[in-house]
Amino acid sequence: MKKIFKFILLIALLIISLLCVFLGYIHFNEYKPAEIEDLEIINNTKSVIDTNTDLSLLSYNVSYSILDENAEYYFEGGLSTKAYSKKRVENNLNSTSDFLVKNNYDFIMLQDVDVESKRSYKINQFNYVQNKLKNYGSIFNPIHKVSFIPYPINMPLGQVYCGDAVFFKYRANSSERYALPSNKKWPMKMFDQKKAFSTTEFYLSNGKKLILLNFDLNDNSTNDKAKLLQIKEIKNYIEGEYKKGNYIIAGGNFGYILHDSPYKCSEGFPQGLSYIPKDFKMKNFKFVYDTKYPTFRSASMPYIKDKNFTSITDGFLVSDNIKVLNISTVNLGFKNSNHNPVQLKFRIK
Repeated sequence: MKKIFKFILLIALLIISLLCVFLGYIHFNEYKPAEIEDLEIINNTKSVIDTNTDLSLLSYNVSYSILDENAEYYFEGGLSTKAYSKKRVENNLNSTSDFLVKNNYDFIMLQDVDVESKRSYKINQFNYVQNKLKNYGSIFNPIHKVSFIPYPINMPLGQVYCGDAVFFKYRANSSERYALPSNKKWPMKMFDQKKAFSTTEFYLSNGKKLILLNFDLNDNSTNDKAKLLQIKEIKNYIEGEYKKGNYIIAGGNFGYILHDSPYKCSEGFPQGLSYIPKDFKMKNFKFVYDTKYPTFRSASMPYIKDKNFTSITDGFLVSDNIKVLNISTVNLGFKNSNHNPVQLKFRIK
């Protein structure tokens, strides 16, 4: 009996020791960005924006190029933590890149771009898009960088390195990363996303600046209190820049439903999703989005029209010194992502 007890105790101590070593490794290698960091501008161009020019901007959450119409995702109520195959990731990435090249936008803001993640077979999606958009400058904002995520136990997410990206035809003056508040505690905080918004500044021919903010606030494990703090941080930043006389567009996935969903579906309301607070108002900014088509579908199951929950979570906050010429959601039918892209045409007033 004593031998059995000693054996069980030895196994327990071994498991605890291995767990401590693992947590120690993750702790000392945790991605710990500063509150504000400069982002590298790659392949910057020379053109300055003429204020008399009509401009185009796209926001598109590409969902790691794994959440196509046939996919589901464990962290949104589905079963899988990775793409069905490497070929499927390549197909999604290639279709997205072809769409971007074909439409020739002046500015492109992408969210959830994998760089080296197990779930997407470690394909560097940022470099892939860069190579397709050879005439664009770009920046990359790291959001989630963990060497190994051990959950779920039966199919660990493994290595994750992803972020948000901006591509642009005009010369960027600077780009920065601003950390956003989190409600996560140790040890889960070590494995979690380090939410942030990026700013990219462009000089205008009138001497002022156009500032683009790119972000993805969607996180099923972030409570409403933390999410509200995040969007208020963005609000404080853009209001401060507006007072300086600058022109601001803040866009991406707001993580909130921006408009009552008029779309039919049999699936219930997804966990972690809520409506934008009614008291969230800004004097010199307005939400700009298209209600004709949804921008988001749940990934609890493969996409079936009128079955999956769909809504509008993607769009822009635009300052009132910018004239909105057109806003439209491109209905791609969630073919390569569980989001549809949103395009904005605008002009500096």
